[in-house]
Amino acid sequence: MNGLNHPKVLYVSQNDSKADFKSIFQATQKASEGDQIVVGPGIYSFKTTEEYFPIYVPPHCHLVGSGVDTCKIDGGGSLQISTRPLDPYQSLVLLGDKTSLSGFTISNSGGHAVSNEQGARILITKNILKDNGQHGLLIFGTNKAVVQNNRFQNNGTKEKQLPTPRWDGVAKQGHQIFIESKPNVKNDVTIIDNRLEKTFADGIDIEVFDQPDGIEMHVQIIGNTISGCGRYGCCMAGSYGPSNSNVYVEIRNNEILDTKETAIDVEAAISLIRSTVYNSKLYVNIVDNKIKTCDCGINLFGAFSPSENSHAQYNVIGNEISNTKRYGIRAISGVGMDRWPVKDTICQAIITNNRIHDTGKDPIFAQGGIDNGSDDVKNNNLYLHLFENLFESTKKIIVNDGLPTNHVIVYPNSQPFERNSEIIPYDNP
Repeated sequence: MNGLNHPKVLYVSQNDSKADFKSIFQATQKASEGDQIVVGPGIYSFKTTEEYFPIYVPPHCHLVGSGVDTCKIDGGGSLQISTRPLDPYQSLVLLGDKTSLSGFTISNSGGHAVSNEQGARILITKNILKDNGQHGLLIFGTNKAVVQNNRFQNNGTKEKQLPTPRWDGVAKQGHQIFIESKPNVKNDVTIIDNRLEKTFADGIDIEVFDQPDGIEMHVQIIGNTISGCGRYGCCMAGSYGPSNSNVYVEIRNNEILDTKETAIDVEAAISLIRSTVYNSKLYVNIVDNKIKTCDCGINLFGAFSPSENSHAQYNVIGNEISNTKRYGIRAISGVGMDRWPVKDTICQAIITNNRIHDTGKDPIFAQGGIDNGSDDVKNNNLYLHLFENLFESTKKIIVNDGLPTNHVIVYPNSQPFERNSEIIPYDNP
C-alpha cells in the first residue's frame, strides 16, 4: 500500500516511451501522498499531451520539471479571469497542502498560472510564470507559502479593468503575485529572491477584501527585483473593507524600478465598498530598498474614508530613492474621499537614513488630514520621527497639518523641516 512511508517517483515524458505517463494530468490523478512527479522535457498542453486544467498536485506531492528551458506547461489560452470571488481553480496548476512546484515555464493561461487550495502550505521555486491573462501567481489564503527564485514576466495580458464598487474609476487586474487573505488560516507568505518583469498592474498586491472581520496576515518581501509595473511595485492595505484586521509586512532589500505609479504604496484602510472600516491595523518595515524611476517612491497612508480608528506604524529606513516625478516619501494620516468621513486615524512613521535625490517635488512630504472630495476629515494625526535623511540642499522636508483638527507631530531632535500652515490640497496624479 502506498502512503507517506512508501513514496513513489512517477516519471512523465512527452517523448520517452518508457515513461510512466505522457500527461502530467494523468500522473497527478494517480499520485498518492508523498509521491514525486518528475517531468521530462517537452511542451505539456491540451493539444500535445491532453492536459486538463487545472493540473491538481495532491497533498504531500512534489511536481518537478526538468528545467525552465526544456519543460513547459502551456495553457493555450484556456481558463477565465475571476474577480469577486477570485477563483484559484482558474489556474493551470493548483497546489494542495504540503506540495512543491519547481522547474517549469508555465504560460498562456486565460486566468492565473499557479494557485493553491485554501489553507495549503506550499513551496514554489525555480519556475518562470509568464504571459498569463490575469495573475502570474494567486496565493489564496495559505497557512504558509514560500515563493523563491522564480521569474515572473508579462502577466496580466488580458489587461482587465474593473469599475471600483465605491467611486468613479477602475481597478487594474493583472499582477505578478496577488496575495488574497482568508479567515481561519495563518496567511503567512514569504516572497524572496524573485525577478518580476513587466506586468499590466502591480508587482505584488496584498489584499484584505470581501472577508470577515479580524483577518491577520504576515508577509515578507525580501531580495526581489521588480520592474516595469503598469501601476505599483508593491501595494497593500490593512483592509479594503473588513474591520479589525492586523497585517504585518516586511519589505527589505528589494530593487523596484520603472513603475508607472508608486513603487511602494501602503495604507491601513481604504474601503472599496460603501461601509466604514473600523480599527484596521497595518505594520510595515520598509528597509534597504533601492527605488528608481517612478511617480512617487513611497506612499505611507493612514486611512482613506470611510474609516475610523485605524492605526498604521511604518519604519522607513536606509532606502535609496531616485528619479521620481513627484515625492520621494509621502506620509498622510487621513484622506477624505467622496463625502465619506475619515476620523481618528493614528499614523506613526519613523523615517531615517534614507538617501533621496532627483525628485520632482519634495523629498519628504508629511500631512495630517486632507480632503479629496470629503469635508469630514477629523482628528487624524501623524507622529513623525525624522533622522539623517539625505537629499539635495535645494530641497526641504515639508510638514503640513492639513484641515483643522488634523495634525503632524514631529518628535524632538528630528532633522530640520519646514512647516507650511496653509491647507495644501491632496495631490493625486
